[in-house]
Amino acid sequence: MNYIFSTINHKKMIKKNKFSPYISIFQNNIHRFIIIFLIAIFIYNSAWKLHLPGLEYDETLFINAALLGPGEELEFIYKRIFGMPVLVMRYIGALKSYFYLPIFTIFGVSVTTIRLPMIILSAASILINYAIMKQVLNHWWALGLTALIATDPLLMFNSKLDYGPVSMMIFLKSASLLYLLKFTQDLSKKSFLLFITFCLFGIYDKLNFVWYVLAIIPATMLVYYDRFITLAKPHLKLFIFFAVLAIIFGFVFGFVFVLPIFKMRELNHQIIVGTITSYIWAIDATNLYGFTINGGMSNETVRYMFFLSLSVIILGFLLIIPFKGFRKDITEQKKTIKFILMIITASLLILFQISITEASIGGQNHFLILYPFHFFVIVGAGWLLKTFFDFLIKSSPRAKLLKTIGFIIILSLFACQISGNWHGVSQYHAAFQDNNSFKLVWNPAIYQLAETAQKINPDRIISSNWGTHNQIQALAAPQDRIKYLNRFNPFVEMHNAQGAQRDLINERVFKELFQGNRVLLIQYADIFIKNTVYEFINKYSNRMVCQRIAIQDANTQKDFYELFLCDAR
Repeated sequence: MNYIFSTINHKKMIKKNKFSPYISIFQNNIHRFIIIFLIAIFIYNSAWKLHLPGLEYDETLFINAALLGPGEELEFIYKRIFGMPVLVMRYIGALKSYFYLPIFTIFGVSVTTIRLPMIILSAASILINYAIMKQVLNHWWALGLTALIATDPLLMFNSKLDYGPVSMMIFLKSASLLYLLKFTQDLSKKSFLLFITFCLFGIYDKLNFVWYVLAIIPATMLVYYDRFITLAKPHLKLFIFFAVLAIIFGFVFGFVFVLPIFKMRELNHQIIVGTITSYIWAIDATNLYGFTINGGMSNETVRYMFFLSLSVIILGFLLIIPFKGFRKDITEQKKTIKFILMIITASLLILFQISITEASIGGQNHFLILYPFHFFVIVGAGWLLKTFFDFLIKSSPRAKLLKTIGFIIILSLFACQISGNWHGVSQYHAAFQDNNSFKLVWNPAIYQLAETAQKINPDRIISSNWGTHNQIQALAAPQDRIKYLNRFNPFVEMHNAQGAQRDLINERVFKELFQGNRVLLIQYADIFIKNTVYEFINKYSNRMVCQRIAIQDANTQKDFYELFLCDAR
């Protein structure tokens, strides 16, 4: 009998423990599962209603170069070398275009192929920032950082629309920071060369990346001076030679390339206050929503800004806290302290450069060169608060209970920050509905316009206003893209001219663009230049037959685009 019962119990134990290997795998990899979950949340929320708002003009500026410029009428190819586009604009390289070249070759050009790759690239940036914080602290604090970034509507919004553009900049900056941090630890040539490589790619991608480079290098040398002394001692002459060479190169590059584009301005207290205010606005995602949506969005992110400010205050306070024992405790974690000090120093240097740069006025996307530095500071503040709390209670008889309370407090601060983020995400979902009306260049009517232009299939498709050409050309059939012409400047010139001069411009435009062709002329239905277009069409009514076609705003049911199909054959 005892044998029977022992056999039954043994079988029960086997049955009970058959999932033990899987449970063990889950327990050992729980942080990885959390990361996958957070990345999935980020991608889902970023890609939600991917087609809304409508494709915007700047969002598509890289596409012509990605298609290798099949015709000279294609815009945004500032410079070619051996026929290959190398500059999209004077200060924007063709790096993003090269990234998209295989994507468009395989999958074609569409809203999905334009927007989804940048969302995935931003997801990769989140993983890189996780790796950075894991090196600085551990994977649990790194998870906290990942949760803050992956639920941030600011990154979701900018990844989806890549307004700036900023997604590749954030990726390259994060990658360079990861290898810079590795270099401060191992002083290896590989880490240093990878840091330099990502910085050079960043500058080529967009010239304002130089703000980050000119900030992070001195900040690192200042904070990690002991590591550079260790590096320099065995090869002092060689170190000085390369340092002088780098300084000379920096000055030459600055004066030849940077200064002519980024004009300097005098610094005063109003500019400093304005820069700080603009930075705060930039990390408050509701301002960006308001930029695309008529009427904007309710600005209820007080908790978000409050806990951001609170974290910075806590960090500043704890760095100078007058407890010798505590200072001894955190000295053991000086790697973390140094990293946060480097981030703060670099952030201040970047803000200074933005302040003295005239070209940065009015561009909140410029401040994303600092992203996600404020989250590094928040996590660093949380770690310092926990360390300080542990220091205060380590001699208490109820240390275990107090430690649990401290953990709950820290977790609550993070939860409040994530709650603020999620509030922004909920606004994101509420605003990006089909029944919302989007501002001029963000209106989804652009898709109907592109479809109508393809169906009509005229000899030429001419945009007389800014903000429509790039999108409809990108969405056109490959063989038809050469037909799309941006003629905003001639019509503005026509609008501003008077008398005989205006007649001369009218005649030139008619002969160059309309005569002998079946032309589709596109303009916004309610914009300053529309009367000029009406006058032009009436003036040449005896030399061409024109038919008006209207495309309406889905929300207001008012005419949004006016199309004139003019036959002058």
